[in-house]
Amino acid sequence: MPTLHHHGEIDAEAADWAARVDAGAISPDEADRLDLWLGADRRHRGAFARAQAILHAAGQLNSNDVRAPRRVMNRRALLAGGGVMAASLATGAVYLTRRDPVLRLRTGAGETRRIALDDGSTAVLDSRSRLDVALSSATRHLTLDAGEAWLSATADAVRPLRLDVGDLHARAAAAVELVVRLRDGETRLTIVQGVVEAWTTAAPRDVRRLGSGAELTLADATRSIAVGKVEADALQRRLGWRDGLLILDGETLAEAAREFNHYNDLQIDVRGDSADLRVVGAFRNTDPEAFARTMQDLFGVGVQRLSGRIAITDARGVS
Repeated sequence: MPTLHHHGEIDAEAADWAARVDAGAISPDEADRLDLWLGADRRHRGAFARAQAILHAAGQLNSNDVRAPRRVMNRRALLAGGGVMAASLATGAVYLTRRDPVLRLRTGAGETRRIALDDGSTAVLDSRSRLDVALSSATRHLTLDAGEAWLSATADAVRPLRLDVGDLHARAAAAVELVVRLRDGETRLTIVQGVVEAWTTAAPRDVRRLGSGAELTLADATRSIAVGKVEADALQRRLGWRDGLLILDGETLAEAAREFNHYNDLQIDVRGDSADLRVVGAFRNTDPEAFARTMQDLFGVGVQRLSGRIAITDARGVS
């Protein structure tokens, strides 16, 4: 499994390449080197796509006549901010202190939201998510009622983190980074770094100790529990939403459409054998029309804009 340091090096290289391409300061020889670098590892392609998305978001911010700060951050410094910077550009940040005992955060279709606690902890909410944050002198209590959230909590032995996600519960006193998800018929807890104790409402005494890379999934229909490991590459792809991206690595067109529908009111309807096509690439998760056009160019599928939806069919057309 690649180390976090290795991922940091890849992100730094991607940031450098993206900034140079964006500035037009790249020679033909360097373009060849970039092609070789992108082809050497699929993580390079994902990191480069994320870096370009951040620069694109920054360009949109400037084009909206937002007043620039006196000290202008250069593009490489901007890219170093990674997913948090992209999320802030999209929706702004919310800062929560002990003076605010409860904060109810909600995101709509295609929105992300970032909160920063006064203890240094951070949370980022995905589209269509609901997170309640309650602070007291004794505990930090977060409740995810829907959607998905990335959390980075600082160590606090006096106020341990308590997390409720549907019928799944967790706690941590040491520093921890994790992802929680409550959608599509399942509840999921993924530990990026650190150690978490987790249990379910049905079995409160069956406490499981989960370390870095561990993932616990609770199926809503069967109430069955599965514990496994998630690879670093897969986790980074999943977290593309923090940068406004949907990163696909062989998912079917039907699965990709389901993800796009989570982020947009304009829904994609996939019909026929085209649903089984496998898709690889990074796409803006709030632009289903661009995605549909790309699928048409790549696979020759039929694409038609109907009332409130986009129909993708086999090449012979809409049925």
